[in-house]
Amino acid sequence: MEIDIQERGSAVVVAVRGDLDWTSVPSLDAELARAWQWERQVVILDLSGVEFVDSSGISCLVGAQRRAESDRRRFGIVEGGNVRKVLQRYGLDELLMVGSTLEELLAGSDGSPAPPAGQPQP
Repeated sequence: MEIDIQERGSAVVVAVRGDLDWTSVPSLDAELARAWQWERQVVILDLSGVEFVDSSGISCLVGAQRRAESDRRRFGIVEGGNVRKVLQRYGLDELLMVGSTLEELLAGSDGSPAPPAGQPQP
């Protein structure tokens, strides 16, 4: 798995390529911990380069959402491969802010992502 972190306005984007499974989750957890330290309002996990997600990957996503909520920040996911299907299977597409593209999530002029479809702007 390859991970890249970059700043985009008020957001930090963590881009992942490869599988998100029990062998790669510890590396992603470490990189997400670094991303939270950037103290940006929004953390976006770009999974457009991910084809496979197992239950440990799902647990990582839920943990990131909980961290965002406790820090009063926003957490979004750019879907990729079968990621949306996996999120839908577990009902997480209702819990997490999910977009088809990074640009969709970086919709605001200040770099903050738009809320999920059907939810009002803050």
